[in-house]
Amino acid sequence: MNYLELIFDTTKMSSSDQDILIGHLSLFGFTGFNEKAKTLNAFVDRKLFNKKELNKYFLLHNINPHILCIRELKNKNWNSIWESSFDPIFINKLCCVRAPFHNVNSDFKYDILINPNMSFGTGHHPTTLLMIKQLLSLDLKDKVILDVGSGTGILSILSEKKGAKQVFSLDIDQYAYDNSLENINLNHCQKISVHKNDIIHFSQISSFDIILANINRNTLLNQMREYYTRLLKHGLLILSGFLKKDLSLIHNSAINMGLDKKCKTENKDWICVTYTK
Repeated sequence: MNYLELIFDTTKMSSSDQDILIGHLSLFGFTGFNEKAKTLNAFVDRKLFNKKELNKYFLLHNINPHILCIRELKNKNWNSIWESSFDPIFINKLCCVRAPFHNVNSDFKYDILINPNMSFGTGHHPTTLLMIKQLLSLDLKDKVILDVGSGTGILSILSEKKGAKQVFSLDIDQYAYDNSLENINLNHCQKISVHKNDIIHFSQISSFDIILANINRNTLLNQMREYYTRLLKHGLLILSGFLKKDLSLIHNSAINMGLDKKCKTENKDWICVTYTK
């Protein structure tokens, strides 16, 4: 699988503007991002990319980022690029997210190893960070958890480390599926089952104590009924991957299904909201 790297000029963008651009690119199929001092490097499967369609998308959403260049990136180059840009993340003095090449001497209770390759979910993006912080605040002991759109598997791995009884990790992308298996092995996890599937067609188990979904607005809206149906009474649905301006759409959909809002957290222009059944 070959990827394209699009390099955007961000010299005139605020941090918030860059986050919004990343959100739009994620919706358009981009699965990797490298934020630098003056550029945003974004990665997309070459087979999925259409420049004319991307320009139409930008025009539709009234955004006009300047693309400095587009170049082909072979998979073999990704690790070296990632190693030059991925710093360890330390969260609430409880959790450390790092790559295998990082040497970190710490007493963190949850030490998570992630080799991301081209998959989304390293803790650097505000939505992943919000999801991690929410999981850190919960008692997951003996819970059965579904992680929808799992990417690198980072949330599944943290769930097991926090005592989950069983974790089911779903992603429709082959690269994410392979990467999840790699990261689960790196962390010596034994209770995570990875599936290349979406929630609609997943039939191995039908009821969960907690459902995690860090995807995008449209997918969350389309799958809300599935989340509600598969959630046990008093279970928790934790959602992120969408912007503040889209909260009312997500909230109305959840409430109409019969869910109750438990809490909401924010990071820049991004939201994480937890509902209970």
